Amino acid sequence: MKKCLRVNIAAIGVAYLLFVDCFTAELAWAKIHELPIVMVAKDLNKLQYIPTKNIRVFTTNPYSLEPVPVPFQIDEKDPYGDYILDRGKNPNTRFSNGTFDFLDELTIMGNDVGVRKIPKRWTKEIPRPDALYELAFIRGQKVGAVYVANYFRNPPPLSSRHYVGFSGTSEQIETSRYLYEFNRKNYLVVRGVDIVRGKRTKELISSSTVFLNLDIKYFLTFDVGDKDVLSELDAVKVGPVRTIARVNFNYRVLKLRFDLGMYTEVSFFSNAVYLPAVIDNPFAGKKTLNSGSHFYYGLALDENPANLSIQTNMPRYPAKGSGGAISLQDPFWMTAIGSNYMLYLEFEPSVQMRQNKNLPYLYVENTPAEKIANRNSGRAAEMGKSPSNVAVAFDLDKLSKGIHEVRLRMFVENKFDKKLMDEFKSIDEWKVLSYKLSSSAY
Repeated sequence: MKKCLRVNIAAIGVAYLLFVDCFTAELAWAKIHELPIVMVAKDLNKLQYIPTKNIRVFTTNPYSLEPVPVPFQIDEKDPYGDYILDRGKNPNTRFSNGTFDFLDELTIMGNDVGVRKIPKRWTKEIPRPDALYELAFIRGQKVGAVYVANYFRNPPPLSSRHYVGFSGTSEQIETSRYLYEFNRKNYLVVRGVDIVRGKRTKELISSSTVFLNLDIKYFLTFDVGDKDVLSELDAVKVGPVRTIARVNFNYRVLKLRFDLGMYTEVSFFSNAVYLPAVIDNPFAGKKTLNSGSHFYYGLALDENPANLSIQTNMPRYPAKGSGGAISLQDPFWMTAIGSNYMLYLEFEPSVQMRQNKNLPYLYVENTPAEKIANRNSGRAAEMGKSPSNVAVAFDLDKLSKGIHEVRLRMFVENKFDKKLMDEFKSIDEWKVLSYKLSSSAY
């Protein structure tokens, strides 16, 4: 923060400019990044066990010390760790206990984080809460904070700002950065992702594909694509910070009774899509499958990848390889930068996959989406024969038996900003510290 005390009182115009400059600098310092912040109740100490309807989130005006409401969202989870969603075919609101606890999540956007100053000037519109908690966000020398208030009765109105919208008729996610269109025939893949600039849109991803190759030892080889999958949009929750959609899908391979029951709960933020998946693998890969059996998730980038600046820390297909030392923390990523947009793709393998050195690898084909759209009649196939020009893959013959929790995150920005691209990669490096403030502090 700039020091604002050396002001020539006679030069009122200059003083005013310095004040504005300092005010802007302090606010800019407070905004830690432009990405989602998702916090789990069990990690926030004494902030647990508050009725969700009593909670409000504020930042602090650094000069008046008045509280400023910010958009936030509390997403409850049931005893199985599934989100409690209130819309759609199978809402599960009966499992809600109305309390922020255990695996429940509090979500805000990083650009709403304020300075680390406790609000002290409460107003008629925002009265003094019965309890106040500070959430401090720290990374190196950079610090910001929000303040979570608990009102035993009559909490003030929520912030009216919303980052994400959902159109139930077109089943489309709408934000200021992108439009995400569900594929109604198969919710496992997308019908398209468009970059948004004001009232104009530009196609970024025309479709996606999912493919499994199962080369069973001493038996047959099966190829399973997304068109072989049965899927449905099970339930949805639309909030000011994110929309959550639960998708169920499964399939059966001929008469072998090979069932791979899977579901995912996709979170859509203003500039990001989080796609965690639970894979229930019923067999030990090395005992059942031959080498080369694999899975991939592919994208059809509208623009020729050759025209994009693509970087990755994943091994490239077909070389693959086991790579060097494997970090149990670092994600695997790919960046694709166009003239005025950025795409960041991140894959987080399961713990077992890392232990078994089952690294993901990246496939890139320098062909635009329109040239491969009808390849193999639009059906998923082996990489190079499929309507995808970018894919993240991993080997199924190295996949151990049991439950695997994996995660795919995609960040979409309708501008090029190197600093923001670096933030994509470092979003998990922020530490969150929570404190309950004494009544005399606020």
